[in-house]
Amino acid sequence: MKDRPDRSEVLKKFQNPVLLIIGEFDTAIPIEQSLKMCKIADFAYIYIGARSGHMGMLEEPEFCLKAIRDFLSGN
Repeated sequence: MKDRPDRSEVLKKFQNPVLLIIGEFDTAIPIEQSLKMCKIADFAYIYIGARSGHMGMLEEPEFCLKAIRDFLSGN
């Protein structure tokens, strides 16, 4: 994954809201890089898991589920 090409151009063209769920302790994609992605997208919602790394859906499943539910309901 780390060697794949940068696809941030896709976010610049995307017209729908974007949900980013990141882990505070992600060593694969540093939090600073994820925050830059938020600035690229027009409508980005970011949730930062305080106790997870790169696999937040496994490390903090309830947090991720809440983030997805909030996003889908417009909260």
